Amino acid sequence: MRRNPDLYNIIEYGAAWRDPELQAVSYSLDEIETRNVLRILEADNLIGDIRRRAFQLTPKGLLRVEELGATSSASATGFVAMWFDKSLDDAWTNGFDPGIRSAGYRPIRIDNQDYVGGITDEIMSRIRHSKFVVVDYTSQRNGVYFEAGFALGLSVPVIPTCRSDDVDNLHFDIKHLNTLLWKTPPDLADGLARRIRAVVGPGPDLLNGDLY
Repeated sequence: MRRNPDLYNIIEYGAAWRDPELQAVSYSLDEIETRNVLRILEADNLIGDIRRRAFQLTPKGLLRVEELGATSSASATGFVAMWFDKSLDDAWTNGFDPGIRSAGYRPIRIDNQDYVGGITDEIMSRIRHSKFVVVDYTSQRNGVYFEAGFALGLSVPVIPTCRSDDVDNLHFDIKHLNTLLWKTPPDLADGLARRIRAVVGPGPDLLNGDLY
């Protein structure tokens, strides 16, 4: 539905249950949980059962898809997934933060935010409402890999980074990515600003001259 959001796109239930991207986006552990998610969407009148084995978006569902897309595209924030260790404090202060701001966006790191409820739910909400996600694989934290996969499932642009002395430890399934390598925080800030402007485009704060 997200790939082809219209009222005429018919989707087989079986294909949806087995779709790993749908499982990732819905945070489902298996096909059974994905089926339950589809039942909830149907109960909320976001999808309609057109025959026993297929469904499609309802008008209400289409409006919701468009609303979610507009929220992300108009966002001025960039979410940063990284290891929250003191050894990377300087990288945040003099690298990620100024690099994202120089591109015209506002950086968000989950440990700097106030929220209620579970941290995983808050992370997913922040990613959903971000223009892009910067994932720093330095130290190979499992949470960073999860957040990168979740963002990719939502088609939120993901910009991978890694400190150059740790690049050999990247998991084999992401080594082919064009990862931004950095040695010092100033290198990271400059490279990240260029990469964001090239991949995502200049942010609203840059276009409006409202950098801070």
